Amino acid sequence: ISVMVLNPNEYFQKLIVELAIEYDNQLTKFVCKMPATYPYTLTAPNLVELDLGLSCDIDYNLPTIFPQSLQRINLSLDDVQFSWDMFRIGKESKAIVFDSLVDLSITDTIQDLDAGNVMHANDFDLAFPKLERLHLENTSLTRKDAQAMMGHGLKRFSYE
Repeated sequence: ISVMVLNPNEYFQKLIVELAIEYDNQLTKFVCKMPATYPYTLTAPNLVELDLGLSCDIDYNLPTIFPQSLQRINLSLDDVQFSWDMFRIGKESKAIVFDSLVDLSITDTIQDLDAGNVMHANDFDLAFPKLERLHLENTSLTRKDAQAMMGHGLKRFSYE
């Protein structure tokens, strides 16, 4: 089951959140391109794909998402300061391990790359042990930092 959040209609938002809660155990793909409030943790043990489109002029309250089953993450950020905190289970730990992630794509439209770090990677101990493909576009993260963070298993790396 895939859940796609695309329409800013308030009734539709509530319906999507209720469906995500009801079918949490069956979700394989979660796409969010609009603001919505998710007052829960998305356990979704079968979630393999996450696609987020976030804009700076919209207030997001995204669910906490267990990172273990994710294989693909696509982040499209419109001048947004993104934090990996949404993947942190147990707020005491700084470690976030993406055990199954093989494909990570981050695109940002930020105009001033010195204004902030879209990744906020320094706040957490991130691990991507199976990452094979990494695409960074217009992010403030350098190639050297990305490679150090991702480890040695990278097969394809693109940076624009």
